[in-house]
Amino acid sequence: MSSPLASPASRRGFLLVVLAALCWGTSGVSGRIVADRTDLGPLDIAWHRMAIGAVVLLIGTALTRRRSGPIPALTRGTAVRLVLVGAGLAAYQLAYFAAVATAGVSIATLVALGLAPLLIAVGATVLGHGRPDRATVIALVVALIGLVLLVGISAEADTGTTVLLGALLAVGSALGYAVVTLAGAGVPAGIPVTLVGFAGGALLLTPVALIVGLRFTTDPVALAVLLYLGLVPSEYSSADRRHLGHITKAGNARARWLLVEAGWRILRSKQPETAALRAWGAAIAARRGNRIAAVAVARRLAGVLYAMWRDGVPYDAAKLARGQRGVPRSPTA
Repeated sequence: MSSPLASPASRRGFLLVVLAALCWGTSGVSGRIVADRTDLGPLDIAWHRMAIGAVVLLIGTALTRRRSGPIPALTRGTAVRLVLVGAGLAAYQLAYFAAVATAGVSIATLVALGLAPLLIAVGATVLGHGRPDRATVIALVVALIGLVLLVGISAEADTGTTVLLGALLAVGSALGYAVVTLAGAGVPAGIPVTLVGFAGGALLLTPVALIVGLRFTTDPVALAVLLYLGLVPSEYSSADRRHLGHITKAGNARARWLLVEAGWRILRSKQPETAALRAWGAAIAARRGNRIAAVAVARRLAGVLYAMWRDGVPYDAAKLARGQRGVPRSPTA
């Protein structure tokens, strides 16, 4: 049996996931360092991270915009989703750093990271984006039980109040993350979701920070850590850019060939049943060319076929068209 990391693409993807986990996992520690060395509170740290991240992302978007193609038209539904992304990011960051300040890095990070996938799965199910499979449900339930036990034991050792308050703040952080993921899923490719989210989140936090009293610091270590926090936006950074390269070489070569051939057929088809996939692929073809679009459609089609097999349902063109506007994407997609 071949190893899941046998291909270069798989190894590169695994390393990117590890790097993303490292960047995310050090956010709480970084926030704690800033709080210990300065008088900045959770609101100040969250604002700095959002503002610095927005500037960095704006520069990156400006440098790569020519290769990314034109930005799609902004509809009312997309605008609402982007507002929710900004609000969710602001709430997620603020609640997370408040949880770190209250209950410590470990409790805040474990609860926020452990609960977020469960909230996303529940939200996706409620919104009609498909049910998680049995293995995923079992994993989420076990994770939830573990989190409850962890918080309960920690609360008992610390008289309860501080740890429970921090855990509740971490729950709020996980909820904000879930809102970002679910709302941003339906934003058309080409719109810089992360940039808009960080800029919108910073704008939403600014009046609150000014009313409370926004604080700055001149401590060189704290400034360096704040820059680090801004330079490594910890989540959803891959949502505005889809990596539409070749299909992984792992798996059956015949199946890969058939999927790509089906991708080409869908792009050339005029049947109404394939309209949603065809429109999605045409948007990619306009920016990246027909070959990449055909591979992208093939990968999308593989996901559709898997969902049909997993849920035991026939192909539903109407459901696919709805999913085109709201299928949650993984932060590491």
